Amino acid sequence: MFGFQLLSAASVLLLLLLTAHGAIPPPEDAARMARFVLHACDWGALATLSAQEGLRGYPFANIFSLSDGPPGPLSGSGVPYFYLTDLEISVQDLEINSNASLTVSLAQTPYCKKHKYDPQNPLCAHIIFSGNVVKVNDSEAGLAKKALFSRHPEMESWPKDHNWFFAKFNITRVWVLDYFGGLKIVTPEEYYSVKPYRSVTGKHETGMLLGLNQPIALELFHDFLCPEEEGHIGAQRKLNAYLVYFMKDVILQIMTCTLTSVKHN
Repeated sequence: MFGFQLLSAASVLLLLLLTAHGAIPPPEDAARMARFVLHACDWGALATLSAQEGLRGYPFANIFSLSDGPPGPLSGSGVPYFYLTDLEISVQDLEINSNASLTVSLAQTPYCKKHKYDPQNPLCAHIIFSGNVVKVNDSEAGLAKKALFSRHPEMESWPKDHNWFFAKFNITRVWVLDYFGGLKIVTPEEYYSVKPYRSVTGKHETGMLLGLNQPIALELFHDFLCPEEEGHIGAQRKLNAYLVYFMKDVILQIMTCTLTSVKHN
């Protein structure tokens, strides 16, 4: 068991070394920064207009688990998915007025602590989405389920009598704060036209070579150094998930490089 833990920790350390060059997008790449931060986060603050007695019409912020796709640089769709129930107070607000805003931040990852950035520091990038929350249709439910359950496996065991359903945030505007000088506005068209990560060659929008983004990789390595905080089972499940997507990316990148080499020769 001890040997396996050392091997697992060594594997994660290897991932960190291989992805050390996978820095966050530069400030001038606002659309990609928005995609990057969302994909790095597992939850966000959703603000609705309250329909509750005594709060009617006031902004009401609440925390929700979310996912735009399974872990891995090639799997982020950019669409924030939720697993909701009508019993939840914010969902009741959305039934009256579906308009909302959603905030995610790199303060949710080890990145800002590593660089000693306060969550309010613009360099600790955060993204604000405006739009509305809608139920996904049957054709999209499978994507939403895979995105959410891969990151939040506990969801599968939540009470069935709560009538859970999959929903998504329909983005109409994106605000990016990742540097000094104020917010940058990104349109949905700009947002969905890029991927969270560039390839290391800069020639393909297929994600970083060999794997994970730095905030998630650092979090994963921390889980294995401090398993009592994550829990042994949760940490192992998380490692397994990331290694699966890591290997898929390795194979894809090798195939891409091989085909490119053949063409040039």
